[in-house]
Amino acid sequence: MARILSSIGELPTGSVVVVFDTEAVGDVNNPQTCYLWNLSAQIMGKEDAVFDSFITPPVEVLPKVPNEKLFKVTHEFLAGANAVLCSSAIEHFWKWVLTYVEGEGIIVMVAHGNFRFDKVLFETEHQRYCKKVPDNTYFFDTLHWFRTIMPKQKSYALNNVHKKLFGRDIENQHLSIFDVYGLNRCIEELKRSHLFSGIMYPAFTTPLIRIPGVGLHTQRLLLDRNINAVEDLFSILVQQLSGDYDGFIAHLTNVGLPIQTAQAIVTYLRTF
Repeated sequence: MARILSSIGELPTGSVVVVFDTEAVGDVNNPQTCYLWNLSAQIMGKEDAVFDSFITPPVEVLPKVPNEKLFKVTHEFLAGANAVLCSSAIEHFWKWVLTYVEGEGIIVMVAHGNFRFDKVLFETEHQRYCKKVPDNTYFFDTLHWFRTIMPKQKSYALNNVHKKLFGRDIENQHLSIFDVYGLNRCIEELKRSHLFSGIMYPAFTTPLIRIPGVGLHTQRLLLDRNINAVEDLFSILVQQLSGDYDGFIAHLTNVGLPIQTAQAIVTYLRTF
């Protein structure tokens, strides 16, 4: 189930926070067409604890990049970077992470845009190769943390946040390790004056904040009622209310949601 993170200091003893980033080819709106080609990470608080792997997608012709500004990765580039199969990269990644976890500690996987991109594609690759995500793993998205503690910014793209804080771009943004370094710098800078807090979600669940109109307050309200992910909402709609959308809106308003938020949730579930 989802967990509220109040601060880094409140994590169970032996926990590890992993700042990570992925690069992929394909259409993120159709994750089954996406393939990772770069996976990088750094343990928060341990500058030298770094993982960086290039990955060979299992397709002869790589999908076109959706944006001309994105790096046009090629098989030749990956061969020169000693890329490995994704199944191997995943195995080495978790072996690396678990060396830093102690006792009853948990793993917090932190990325920018995590809930719409990195978490989704990371999980897709695990399913593709029948790999297991450790049970004590949660995902946290800094996009929503930045929006909370840095209101009214024109853009919350990672490079723009980095430029706002440090006055310069992140170098070599097309490689995931440099986005990891940049994100880690932003987190450490902002942790000086703000608690690192928000909602963490387990693997293979859809965060409630993916629903347009649902923010931190609504997430907390739903979590208090043991609704931990979009899948729980869908279960209530289908199993308890037999697809009665009007009854579902009434159910949501009865637990304290504004009618507009309840309607927004129904709109999202119609396409879920």
